Amino acid sequence: MKNISYSLLVATLLTAVSLSAAAQQTKSYSGDVSLGGMVNLVNNTGTWLNLQTVHGVRFEDGGFVGCGTGIITDFANYGAIPVYCKVAQEFDTGVSLKPYIAASVGFAVNDNLNWGLYASPEIGLSLGRLKLFADYTYNNYLIRVTDAPSYESQSYHTITAGVAVRFGRH
Repeated sequence: MKNISYSLLVATLLTAVSLSAAAQQTKSYSGDVSLGGMVNLVNNTGTWLNLQTVHGVRFEDGGFVGCGTGIITDFANYGAIPVYCKVAQEFDTGVSLKPYIAASVGFAVNDNLNWGLYASPEIGLSLGRLKLFADYTYNNYLIRVTDAPSYESQSYHTITAGVAVRFGRH
């Protein structure tokens, strides 16, 4: 599983670098800070909080490539810090309300120092500096079994709805 996680991370980084290098258009800094409420789809453990920030390059055609991090917590039993690369595309509708799609891939470390894959497709609407979004997040950790030289897989599947504030070019 570690090899798959590292391969996905390297592929995402290479894609981000190649997109940035190949773009022959105006680009500028853009970042955002988002806050969302999460619901765990596997077991009902209540509402979680998702606070993240992403920073990168926005292109004049609405494309975005960047990296982000944040914190995911349920304030009681679970906490994680994701680190990821994100690609997004905003679609010009001719009005100030613009739909967008995005995908993030990277890794996360949880409060027990277990590492695993982090992947999150996202959809949303941009209105100037504000964004409303919904995403699905998949986290898969390899957890060492106590008193044994083996690991077991533990997955989290969550849905987030939230709001973000954008900085830089929008």
